[in-house]
Amino acid sequence: MLINKIWSSDIKGYDTDTDNEKYLRLQKLNLLIGPNNSGKSRLLRTLFSTQDKNLSFGLGSDFQDACVELGDIFKIISKGKQIVDLNCSKLMEIYAGECKKSEDIKSIIESLSSLINQAAKTNLFFSGGLDLSAFYEIQRIVQMQFPVNKLNNITKMSNRATETKRYYIPILRGMRPLGDSSDLYLERTYKDYFSTHKKESLKIVTGYDLYNLLARFLLGQPEERELIREYERILGNEFFGGREITLIPQYNKDTVAVKIGTDDQFSIYDLGDGLQQVIIITSAAYLEQDPSVFFIEEPEACLHPGLLRKLALFLLNHTGHQYLATTHSNHLLDLAENIKDVVVHKVSKGEGEDGPAFQIQECTRDRDLLAELGVLASSVYLANSTIWVEGITDRLYLKVFMKKYLEDLTDSVFKVRLEGLLENFHYAFVEYQGGTLGHWGFDDSETTDRLNASKLCAAAFLIADGDILGKGDRTEILNNELKERFHLLPSKEIENLLPLNIIEEASRTIFKRKKSKTTAGLEVDDISKILRSSISASKHGIGYHLDKCLGLKGSGKSTRRVFADESGTINDKVKFCREAIEVMNSIDWVLPESVKVLCTKIYAHIMKFNH
Repeated sequence: MLINKIWSSDIKGYDTDTDNEKYLRLQKLNLLIGPNNSGKSRLLRTLFSTQDKNLSFGLGSDFQDACVELGDIFKIISKGKQIVDLNCSKLMEIYAGECKKSEDIKSIIESLSSLINQAAKTNLFFSGGLDLSAFYEIQRIVQMQFPVNKLNNITKMSNRATETKRYYIPILRGMRPLGDSSDLYLERTYKDYFSTHKKESLKIVTGYDLYNLLARFLLGQPEERELIREYERILGNEFFGGREITLIPQYNKDTVAVKIGTDDQFSIYDLGDGLQQVIIITSAAYLEQDPSVFFIEEPEACLHPGLLRKLALFLLNHTGHQYLATTHSNHLLDLAENIKDVVVHKVSKGEGEDGPAFQIQECTRDRDLLAELGVLASSVYLANSTIWVEGITDRLYLKVFMKKYLEDLTDSVFKVRLEGLLENFHYAFVEYQGGTLGHWGFDDSETTDRLNASKLCAAAFLIADGDILGKGDRTEILNNELKERFHLLPSKEIENLLPLNIIEEASRTIFKRKKSKTTAGLEVDDISKILRSSISASKHGIGYHLDKCLGLKGSGKSTRRVFADESGTINDKVKFCREAIEVMNSIDWVLPESVKVLCTKIYAHIMKFNH
């Protein structure tokens, strides 16, 4: 990631919750939420239109990796204060991701480049009282073995970050011509918001120019034509159920036609408004190959919640850009639950001494956001099928399992159909929270004292932890009422089904974070003693098994425990879940057979109720 922080000296009247300096912390997808007139769009437009010299950036992991590639030279710089003209402390602040003015970043990187180039000269002589020991050590390294391309990487990364292309996609966008042949969407947007800027310096995407964009690529180099074909393939898979999509700039016209599968082609204006919005945003993002920052006003315009989620995942998975988007949609917040590349900032408006005062607060995974967006129970649409799970960790694990299940399927029409299923449209998750399961009835009976699930939501597929076997006749009742729509886990809980290498890696990381008094006398390597055969069908939770590996009893109120709670289940389940998911997103792992069986049942259920 090129940038992890951004700010502009043109932003007035805004405060942030960051220490010492003002900035927005960035991930790949960054959401600005808040009520109308809270200052979201004003902030977005200012960041987009600010001149480069007034922007400040924090450089991200790509720049850090390029610095580390300097090897011993970087180690010397990291310990120094001043080496010839290079202020080492300033460079290390940039390396640490501190938000610095773009001109200052360029100046420091130029000093670094100058230092390396000076070190490459064998006849260079310095006079004066400078302490040159560090310089001569760098000179020795440079003249012996230093490849110049490593320095070029740092320069390239800093230039790409400080000179990043910026695109603005306004709320006023569309493909239908309005009046004459000019882009009236663009003219109106420029007049309203950017009239004090040079129009040619601004990259504003309204969708009107799609014809010229497609024509330029299709009439360009072979790799440009291939890029269009690849875009059409992904568009078809992600948004049209795997059907073949062709976008055609029509000869002797200024319009684009669409052909879907074997159907006759038709004008793109006859496509649904929501899918037009998808094409406007995705085409601009996918066809821009240089890493850029896109500023998008309310991407949810005209989109069903499930389609909106697909759009967000397209941007995350199929492009290399970063995005700042204003939104009133609660359906995007779910992405921040289990995707670390999504961050949420709340913007609110108050009154200051000199007029309106705006506050920006990072609040990813803050449930109070729903109130900020005005979300009520009636805001949730009924999906065609539901997956009932005990709690949040079951839901988060299942999402990762289902994604992996699809990835492992061989390419086929069936795989494409499953990839086209949308959460919150084709299916939705329901959390029933353990002990309350006995309160629900699933047989449509009007005489039962239990709550009627079918009156509340669509067809339910219920997943229960194996530990309900000892809770009276509950398993028998669920089997009778749900039949093939009931799945009993073969173990105490879903964590027992995690791949062994995921459990080990997540546990090691958590072990090392715990206080020394908690882990005193215990060896982290003992975690590797855990066995698949002991946990995948166990009546004990993985906390019990992990503690047993460490030589502890694994359960009990007064016994020493590291991973287990009193009952033997993993303590702080949500924290462990997030760690495990992060590991699953970063290393190779194999979907256990028991989980494959579960995913097969889930998808069969969803397909049954989505003809």
